[in-house]
Amino acid sequence: MDTKESEKKDSTPIPSSPLCQLRTGLLMLIYKQKLNEKEYDVLGRQTFQHSVISNRHSYAGELERVLDELKLTADLLAEVSEKREGKYRTYEPEEIISYYNGTFLDGVHQAKDKLLRLVDYMAVEDGPLKRPYDEAKKVSVGPIRKKHGKLLKQIGIDDLLDVWQESAQPIGIALRKRTQHHHFLSRLQLTEDYQNLRMTRTMLQPTTIEQLSEYGKKRMTELGEESFKKYKEDIVAKIQVSIAQIEASLNVIAEKLIAHYKVPTDPAELAKIGAEYMDFLGSLEIKNE
Repeated sequence: MDTKESEKKDSTPIPSSPLCQLRTGLLMLIYKQKLNEKEYDVLGRQTFQHSVISNRHSYAGELERVLDELKLTADLLAEVSEKREGKYRTYEPEEIISYYNGTFLDGVHQAKDKLLRLVDYMAVEDGPLKRPYDEAKKVSVGPIRKKHGKLLKQIGIDDLLDVWQESAQPIGIALRKRTQHHHFLSRLQLTEDYQNLRMTRTMLQPTTIEQLSEYGKKRMTELGEESFKKYKEDIVAKIQVSIAQIEASLNVIAEKLIAHYKVPTDPAELAKIGAEYMDFLGSLEIKNE
């Protein structure tokens, strides 16, 4: 490929996801609010309205972070193939995979919480004279629907929240597993493949391997390899399906929020807000003459 063609191809901007557009648009709305309330910005204070807009942006950013961490966890899990020497003991590869699996499930729950809090903040009516908004200590789909039912239907996201409940959907299954893993007896290591793998490791230890025949040694080794391969592939497949549904859900909801609240996404409009804010900052500079 010609060098110029290669450079042209590499310089093509990566399409921005609706979630990224939502976060960027909400960020610029913070600066727009600063321009509308210059006297407060000069004093370093925020009105109720400014605080709400700021938290909307923060939760959109949190969703981006969690989605990236879910993908990173999936990548790290998929690369596990050998045991790891830790500070306190040696960890077998299946134990590391189990750890990443639990971390992933916690991340899915994080995504649900951040999403519902974003929706809750988007539903708050703006108004500088109102009292500060008190966040709920715990959020779930049911209470959010009860609190903002009519508005959620207007925005077009009421039905879209169904996948964020414990159900037969990939996200719902992950949330249910996370509840079991986090609050009760974890079942992540109770699969047949994991148990077979642990049994083969025990039987192939120096203290027990001599009790096996040559066929027994060969069969235990094969069973261990087969069980590890199946255990890892099964988890990777389920995680990939969950990530796909999570990303799709977040982006569709972001599109609905952008449309309903008219969040700016046009580059020219965003640049205009940024330029106006820079001019405002410039006007605050004191020049000695």
